[in-house]
Amino acid sequence: MARGCCAWLTRKILHWTWCCTQSLLFLFPVPDFVGFGILYSFGSVLTVMSTMFLVGPVKQIKNMLKKNRIIATVVYLTSIALTLYCAIALEDGLLVLVCLLVQYVAYLWYCLTYIPFGQKMLAKVLLY
Repeated sequence: MARGCCAWLTRKILHWTWCCTQSLLFLFPVPDFVGFGILYSFGSVLTVMSTMFLVGPVKQIKNMLKKNRIIATVVYLTSIALTLYCAIALEDGLLVLVCLLVQYVAYLWYCLTYIPFGQKMLAKVLLY
């Protein structure tokens, strides 16, 4: 029984590591903002998917939709979609750059929801 449990946990960690590694590969610079926006957004999707291997997809979605995370989650996922739209449909590098900035800030804000008082600490530092 313990051996099966360890194999299950090892498999989850390996899948998480693979997704995280793949998402980092998408961060390499591309000569234009449009290409970079597409790759960065796919890397962001893989980053979210990697945590699903650790906690499971249902629990991850429940965590993302908790009261203290729902706004950050919606902004983050919307900014990924808008980045892809601006890059693929509009091919506008400036809009892609703006969406990437929103995406990065939304991801930072989302990550801070997992740290107790993380958002409050950052707000105090920025407003100080």
